[in-house]
Amino acid sequence: MNTREMSSVAALFGSQDGLATITQLSERGVTPGLLRQRLASEEWGRIGRGVITVGSAPPSWRRSVRAAVLAAGPHSFVSHATAARLHGFDGYQRANRIIISGVEGHHVRSIEGVEVHRSTVLDNEHRRLVAGISCAIEPVALIQIAATDGRDSAAQALDSYLRDGKSAEWVRFVATPLVRPKFGGPRIVLELLRERVEARLPRSWFQRTRSATSTAHSWPNSISHCHRCGSVLNARAGDGTRHRGPRRTTTSGNDASERWVGRYSNSGGRIST
Repeated sequence: MNTREMSSVAALFGSQDGLATITQLSERGVTPGLLRQRLASEEWGRIGRGVITVGSAPPSWRRSVRAAVLAAGPHSFVSHATAARLHGFDGYQRANRIIISGVEGHHVRSIEGVEVHRSTVLDNEHRRLVAGISCAIEPVALIQIAATDGRDSAAQALDSYLRDGKSAEWVRFVATPLVRPKFGGPRIVLELLRERVEARLPRSWFQRTRSATSTAHSWPNSISHCHRCGSVLNARAGDGTRHRGPRRTTTSGNDASERWVGRYSNSGGRIST
């Protein structure tokens, strides 16, 4: 390898938590012979199917997530609770499960310990890059955790999403065409969204939790409660105002969100920025 190729390989490992696929290395000049040599000297190691690691790279949750996606191939993306943690949703800061999905019905396989799903309704527009990792967009992650983790978990996550000033209309626009009779996730998210955006006095997840606690301790006339409803997450939830369509954020180097903006704008709507 020449100096430029060696620098390219080093930059690749540096940008991917010390990981690379054999295909990526081959594109940068690493021959099969050199690969065997580095593996034999333990300078490099192998993780799962076709994924190479630098031996000195420190372990981390994000590194494990990236390894799972790289091993699963280009049709895979991080989903469900794992996507919720990458997006920073409340309730998922310590979610250690690693879950990936395959787009457009593709069967994907990954490394041991990774939970794999296959979707026939999600396509490439339902994912984007987060920290350089292919990940379900925020509305899809909310739908997935509503389906697998329940209404309360989805409510808390949606509240944090809205509190960060992100678009309620984007969630509605993505979730509506995904409604299916046997798939409860989109329906739950749309119901939670209506409670927060359309209700005159939306209630937050904290308020609902306090209400349930008050009822458990027999404090009369405290706050009306609903044990199974989700949370509202408008920072101004108690002031009698409505959520007014918060800002949308995008990730540098990724145009998935931009495509959603275009599709939503063309339908007559607008996502504020």
